[in-house]
Amino acid sequence: MAPVDMLDFDESSRIRIFDPIDALSSNDVPVGQYVMTEINASGSEVLVESILRDKSGNENITNHTVSKQQYFTDENSIVYFQSAKNENIKFIDAMVGFTSDSELLMGINRLDGGYRIATASETLFDVSEGQLINLIYTGTGIVAQVKVNGQHQLDFYALENTRFKAAQSQLIYGDILGASGNTIWVKYGDLIGATTVTNNGFVPVAGLSLREPLLAAHTKGNYLVVLTESGLYQYNIDLQNIPQVHQTSYVALPDQLGFSLKDNQLLVWNNTKLTRYQLLNDGSLLTPNDNVTEISGNVLASRLDGNITWLKVDTDKELQWQAYLGNELVGLLPEEQLRDDRLFTANRG
Repeated sequence: MAPVDMLDFDESSRIRIFDPIDALSSNDVPVGQYVMTEINASGSEVLVESILRDKSGNENITNHTVSKQQYFTDENSIVYFQSAKNENIKFIDAMVGFTSDSELLMGINRLDGGYRIATASETLFDVSEGQLINLIYTGTGIVAQVKVNGQHQLDFYALENTRFKAAQSQLIYGDILGASGNTIWVKYGDLIGATTVTNNGFVPVAGLSLREPLLAAHTKGNYLVVLTESGLYQYNIDLQNIPQVHQTSYVALPDQLGFSLKDNQLLVWNNTKLTRYQLLNDGSLLTPNDNVTEISGNVLASRLDGNITWLKVDTDKELQWQAYLGNELVGLLPEEQLRDDRLFTANRG
């Protein structure tokens, strides 16, 4: 922006961006204009040159050098191209440990009924009726919640070696919150329940009442972590007598809207403020230094990829995926490059 006390500011003032730093040409924009520029993979630094001019022809040139964080290549690679006009990719998930052409799991609904569960290289299962409501890779299989003839069905496709077996199925009268291994967490009204999968079918787990609205839930190993209006709960399954859900911890975190969790990295947000914690094994929180980031927009979702935090943000101008290294904004993916959802895994988006 032009200095507010510079009454003789000249509109010829410019910002010049050289990428890489020794590039012969630059991207030039007027001072004060909102600009988003694409950074290539060449070199390790970008030069930003600001030229401030007054109406008498005087000018002041200031140079800033910005280091690049290597992440994307210059070219996008198409993993899967959706060619069928009557199909809609509804869910995507990463199957860690599979080969590159098989690690992307997709749930694809047909507009005229039926669905496919597929990877980029093959269709795993093709079903002629129903619509996918949820799809999760658990590490030991694929969990699907399907709406068929007005009822909801729970399917589990067990992983055997590198192939998935035919589904074990039963009706479900709740909504899947998450799944890990052979444990599927389900919300039945205000009850947090679960189902475990065995070779002989599904084993129900007695639920536990949650006395306040559930805002978000994620799995952490054998645990379910739930965010409510007052704070963060953790649950596991007590197998000593009758299998039942057991609350293992609670920590107050009021006035939050959402969270994400990877290993012990916990991110919580409320509109334009993101807060980082370490979630310890006993359910308590460790607060690191400089753990609060003010975001230029409302946070809608987050993804963790190593030391990079990706946030889906609704700004005044557009939707963006914003990349943060600590509290520093280091990258943007603009609206035209967005999809309904995005995976970030092994430094790939």
